[in-house]
Amino acid sequence: MAADCIDAFWAYDFFGCGMSEFQSGRDVVCPHLYLSGWHGVFIMKVFGKFVVSTPEDTIEMFVQIANHGHDLFDPDLLHRCLKDSFERYIGPSWIGYPATDNIYNHPEQVQILSGNDKRRALVFEQFKTCCDETEWSHSGIDKESEYIAVQFLGDLIVSAASYEKWGAKIAHIGIITHPQFRNKGYAKNVLSAITGFLRRQGFIPQYRTLSTNIPAVKTAVQCAYIEYASHIAVRLK
Repeated sequence: MAADCIDAFWAYDFFGCGMSEFQSGRDVVCPHLYLSGWHGVFIMKVFGKFVVSTPEDTIEMFVQIANHGHDLFDPDLLHRCLKDSFERYIGPSWIGYPATDNIYNHPEQVQILSGNDKRRALVFEQFKTCCDETEWSHSGIDKESEYIAVQFLGDLIVSAASYEKWGAKIAHIGIITHPQFRNKGYAKNVLSAITGFLRRQGFIPQYRTLSTNIPAVKTAVQCAYIEYASHIAVRLK
């Protein structure tokens, strides 16, 4: 059931194509739907082929190069085709979902903080100030986050995870760990806690990281996440 919901989100809600197209072995090119208004190209490799979400003015170009055996993740190919509009290549990124039969533990030192919990102030007044600004932005954690899983070490927060709803069922997780407390399993603890929490709420947890971020991919695998697809993004001028 979860696999059907995941495929349906990407096919119908994100790319705006039919399920048969999405699950076929042929490349698919779609105008932006979920990413409407974003000036960039999103390409996913799933089921052994590429699915492209792109602005209207580049659709014809991608139709011409799709289904001809090209590696649509190739930055040189994309640079040649997009020419002067090419600005920045981001990825590839690993994206996965948890195994449906796995039981997710809630470590004792990890707490799920709701919007009414007074300890949430520590996340932004204490923990945030210790983290890199860009990394914090990528985590997606902000004061509007509905719930935040935090790892305490005494009175100190050393790792945190939250999520953003994508569509009706997908909960996209972001994690950040205090730079002085990395490689100690704290990211795994908050990922396990927030994953279990989201599943109990009826959501499908989703985790994404750069494929080159081996520790982050390892954390996901340790929490029984299974790779679903990979993707890249190209920012356009």
